[in-house]
Amino acid sequence: MKTTKLATVVAALVVSMAAVLPTRAATYTQSHGFSGIPNYFTPLTFSKFNVPGATLNSIKVTCNLNISGGQLIVDNDGAGPATVTVGLGAYGNLSSTDVTLKDASNHAIPPQVNCSTGSTFNLGADNGDGPLNVDPNPPDGATHNGGPASNSKSGFVGSAYFSHYIGSGTYNVNAEVSQLLYFGGIAGIEGTFTPVWSGGSVEVIYDYGPVPEPSGVLALAGGLGCLVPVLRRRRP
Repeated sequence: MKTTKLATVVAALVVSMAAVLPTRAATYTQSHGFSGIPNYFTPLTFSKFNVPGATLNSIKVTCNLNISGGQLIVDNDGAGPATVTVGLGAYGNLSSTDVTLKDASNHAIPPQVNCSTGSTFNLGADNGDGPLNVDPNPPDGATHNGGPASNSKSGFVGSAYFSHYIGSGTYNVNAEVSQLLYFGGIAGIEGTFTPVWSGGSVEVIYDYGPVPEPSGVLALAGGLGCLVPVLRRRRP
């Protein structure tokens, strides 16, 4: 009779364990910053995914880029007026020799991040200052003063490359930031500039599971505690 009761208690506890140990997805986020005046190259070190018993669901990689300052002067040396669109900023790319930064379609991730400010100027014909003399004064000259701007691009690593990210140790992701500059494409326009300041961060997010809920672990401990007195009563 006692054996039957004990079996009933154990069976009930097993059912309780299944009910009180729900699982949840979890994330682990790492973020490292970079800054400087383009062009520059910064290695950033990240930890590999190393959670015993967990399954890696996805790896999201994001590049955030910010700019400020800088100046671009344009001067029309042509015989006629010209409308000129200018841009000043930076662009960033990520690379690595330790891990593969590609998605499930084998495309590089994240895509190139472009960040710039711009203006459009209606310039008059050359006023006689001539070439190799970038004069910001109207009617044939103008100045674009750069301001703050930001942009961000993300991508998910293809599951075929997860093995590069799993285990103990670290890996490097390189942030490469270059100057972005354009003005016109119109014959007779010349320009000069001072570069922008740029900064930002690279973020890696591991999404993984299953992980026992803390409340479920506590409930399981309580159930095991209830079983101990029953086992003691069965002793001869």
